[in-house]
Amino acid sequence: MKIYLFSDAHFGFSDKEEIKFIKFKKLLEEIKKNANKFIIIGDLFDFWFEYNSVIFSHYFKVLFEIYNISNNIETIYIAGNHDLWIGNFIKNLNIRTIIGKYEIKLNGKKIIFAHGDDLKFRIKTRDVLKNSFLVNIFKTIHPDIGIKIAKFISKISRKAHNSHLKEIPNWLWSYFDRVEGDVLIIGHLHSPTYSIRNNKKIACIGDWLEHYTYGILDENELKVLELEGKVIYTLNL
Repeated sequence: MKIYLFSDAHFGFSDKEEIKFIKFKKLLEEIKKNANKFIIIGDLFDFWFEYNSVIFSHYFKVLFEIYNISNNIETIYIAGNHDLWIGNFIKNLNIRTIIGKYEIKLNGKKIIFAHGDDLKFRIKTRDVLKNSFLVNIFKTIHPDIGIKIAKFISKISRKAHNSHLKEIPNWLWSYFDRVEGDVLIIGHLHSPTYSIRNNKKIACIGDWLEHYTYGILDENELKVLELEGKVIYTLNL
């Protein structure tokens, strides 16, 4: 069993979109050959919103490449704070969508996958942005105007969530210490890092915005690598 993990590409945000996409296609070629499962741990896009009959055109090629593997490899998309409006369009690409956490048992260990932003105990930005009244208002806005508003919202979200942390923060441990589980695998922090406490482990797989890192999980270990093959860290389960 090989599970490939990917997070925080924020397609649509930076001036390196073509480089990010070319590298992403290269990773997907590896996934086609080796993976049993592919899990996207949020923020694939810097902003995703589904109108009733429209999607943002510049995301099409990314979705097309994922669709090409989703018919043969189980593909799971966990929503992040930048793409929590994923809906039927993504589902119709044979991609399982999850708002919240995804759990599996692997070699007797309980593994929890989550983007990470929603594990902090406070009034959550997600609760505001998922408000059905606000969502329905946004659907009435022309998409060309909507994308401009979206970029502004994404900028606010980046500041509010204070990502790009180089160490696992205490608020993640405050969550994980209270729940049953052996390993928590997240994105959101952007830096590839991990922490161990009382036989429990929290691991961030990094991002596809600056680090170009991804994870490979099997029955024995989580390995986080750069695209070129350099191992950033190995975490035994």
